[in-house]
Amino acid sequence: MKNLLSRIRENKIIYILLLTVIAAAFLTQAVIYAHQLPSRVDEGSFLIKGYYYVKGIYRPFQDYGPWTNNMPLAYYIPGLAQAVFGPGLKTGRYFAIFMALLMLAAVWLLLRRLKGRWWALAGVLFFALNPALIKTYVQAVSQVIVACLLAWSLFFLIGEKRSLAQIGLGAFFCALTTLTRQNMVFMMAFAVLYAWIIFGKKAGWVALLCAGLPFLLVHLLYYPRIISLWASWLPGFILKLIHYQAVSSGNVEQVWSPDIGLLTRFTSFFTAVRYYFVPLIGVLLCFILLPLKEAWKSKVEHQTVFLLGVLFTIMFLMHAWASLGKNYCVYCFPIYLAFFIPIAVVMTAIVLSNLAGIQPKIKLFWVLLIGLFFIPGAFLGSLETVGRRVMSLAVPRIKGGRVLEGSTELWKLFSNRFGFSYEDLLPYIAVAFGLMVAVVFLCLGWLAFRGFGKRKGLQAGNFILVVLIAVSLILMPSPLLADMQTSNTCGGDVLNAYEKAGAQLNERIPAGVTVYWAGGSVVTPLLYLTDDYVHPQLLNGVYSKYLGGERDELEKKGYYNAASIEAWRAEADYIVNSNVKMVGSWLTFLNSDDYDEYQHTDALDPCDPSTFLRIYKKK
Repeated sequence: MKNLLSRIRENKIIYILLLTVIAAAFLTQAVIYAHQLPSRVDEGSFLIKGYYYVKGIYRPFQDYGPWTNNMPLAYYIPGLAQAVFGPGLKTGRYFAIFMALLMLAAVWLLLRRLKGRWWALAGVLFFALNPALIKTYVQAVSQVIVACLLAWSLFFLIGEKRSLAQIGLGAFFCALTTLTRQNMVFMMAFAVLYAWIIFGKKAGWVALLCAGLPFLLVHLLYYPRIISLWASWLPGFILKLIHYQAVSSGNVEQVWSPDIGLLTRFTSFFTAVRYYFVPLIGVLLCFILLPLKEAWKSKVEHQTVFLLGVLFTIMFLMHAWASLGKNYCVYCFPIYLAFFIPIAVVMTAIVLSNLAGIQPKIKLFWVLLIGLFFIPGAFLGSLETVGRRVMSLAVPRIKGGRVLEGSTELWKLFSNRFGFSYEDLLPYIAVAFGLMVAVVFLCLGWLAFRGFGKRKGLQAGNFILVVLIAVSLILMPSPLLADMQTSNTCGGDVLNAYEKAGAQLNERIPAGVTVYWAGGSVVTPLLYLTDDYVHPQLLNGVYSKYLGGERDELEKKGYYNAASIEAWRAEADYIVNSNVKMVGSWLTFLNSDDYDEYQHTDALDPCDPSTFLRIYKKK
């Protein structure tokens, strides 16, 4: 058996075949999801702004232009693809797939250099088995761009033998990552510290120059408005020193301010846990083994894992605070981790390769703790799928301590006994069931160790941990771990629906007119009206809308209020509204005396025929 496995490991044809299958599986899923996923809020915003910026229609942070709420490259990179291949959701998503493939290439090349080709294969396999991550990366937003730039920065930086040119290039990619999303700023600090500690002062200065210079140049180019991106980071005295004013004078409040409960914050956190189950376990293993120098193949590897671990922890906590600690986007925590999850994948490959080779002892205590935290957590993070299935499990009917004939649903057993509602019981029953599964799994793992692992001279903690990771990889595409729910229940082609509706918009609305967009925060259809004037402040939908404030001050900074809406829709040549939003005052405003209604577009959601756009022309 050992000889057979050895021959397989050494066979290049088998390796190439497996790598091809994994890459093809990733690409196939990416294309399918790109066509099926409904467009989300940020997609249209990034793509349209990017197109405008590349074409010179607006520039980032321009007065009375779009709200530039991210670094310029978040728009310029996808905007370049829009300018070259034509604006549209299909262009944006196919470009995202291209960036995802580049990211995979960087991860594979890095791990092949660090740990060999089979661990490189394992690193790529994680992405191919993870539907949630693929669905995140195929959307035309900045996650995949940042992940790609980050992966290439690690490729150039990480390792024992790096030239000054490679170090400089890695630091430059760290700067590009930060200039795409400001929340990645610690990548620049990592580049400088890593180069300084691993390769010495000269390398550190090279990294500082190559990361700092482009960062400073971009800030000088867009000063002072670019400072708004750092307003929540900077101390108050600095903001006063530069006379920074956040929004507008007077009583002003952002419209988007949801009230999110504690349970939702917990489920968002554990949704991230189940999406990235194996890499997060890998990061924890790295920290567990860091005190053991004998667990690492070299001093450089030990230092590398330590620095990567510090970087990952800082960014994990920072993004947890930005999402779970605030109300703006609590549900964003899982997709925020997609920015930098390649770091965790690299750390996991390093630590697992050492477990297979050096075989440092993992205390059983840590494995039990991991199992009892991660497994119930996965159930809490999948309440809407696995949790509800658990609630409906058939169990014997019990009354007065006696088992009766027939069965009932699990939740009704507790509801009848204690009087709690279905929704009240959902998180508690799901977590309790997950805890029971964890205990059963760990007990079975212990029995398997006693019957097999112990005879092979294996450590109990190591054995059960390997079984946990193996089972997790098998279950990764399942609803318990990395399967992401979407609203496309019929499997319809969203891309073709947008292309068709966009062509109809373009055909029915002439170029050069003013269009008021009333179709909601998903502004993606405006990609097909780039020759018309659309008020740029609307490109962030409700997220750039404020209550109160001075209209001119708000519009100058890319925001708007109710007064803006009244003025814009009154002066617009055309109004485009979503059919589902034709309620209330819109029914009165868009009356037949003042507006002609054109033939509406086809549905944007192929699963919901009511999601068409309605087009009105002022008489």
